[in-house]
Amino acid sequence: GRRRMLDILASQADRVYLEALKRHRGTVRGLNALYKQPSPNTAELDVWEQQLAVVSFEVAARRRELVEILREPMAGFYRELFGGGGLTLRMTCSLPVEDSVDACVDVLKASRPQALKQGFVMRGAHRDRVEVLLDGRSLESHASQGQTKGAYFAWKLAEGAALKYVTGSEPLWLVDDPFSEMDRQRSLALLEMFESRKQVILTTPRDA
Repeated sequence: GRRRMLDILASQADRVYLEALKRHRGTVRGLNALYKQPSPNTAELDVWEQQLAVVSFEVAARRRELVEILREPMAGFYRELFGGGGLTLRMTCSLPVEDSVDACVDVLKASRPQALKQGFVMRGAHRDRVEVLLDGRSLESHASQGQTKGAYFAWKLAEGAALKYVTGSEPLWLVDDPFSEMDRQRSLALLEMFESRKQVILTTPRDA
């Protein structure tokens, strides 16, 4: 889900990224079909794995850039909501994209026996992990519902800042019932954040 959020944001701002994402999905489908064959052609596997390494390298590089762009404003918005707490994003890639495409190819070849056994691609941009950490610990296992929702809004507000930076225009905000699982103080802080945006449509079943 977090990968998907990054992909949607990147695709809104960069059509080249959207095309790379489509190529990645097509390559994964093609490789999956090969891995399911009883005796796939080795040369064909080499070609497809090379393609996967190239496009995974491209997709992961853009995602890592986005994580860096979102990290600081996301932490700032979370502090505004909760008055503290170190919120951060961390991305772990399943291929050594920090090295080179050739290094990614080597890892894919090394994992080929397992991929053939399982019948699907084991490594690639679709296996990258994006984590949200609160004070160095996983949000999923250590945060309350209110903290989790606060982190979500911090992420989305950071997305809005990123889109404004790229496009020069404030995005339109559609916000449905943002105050559930949040106390009055934090609900008011969140409301103030949205009041500073230009165009917001907000619905809530709660009173004033």
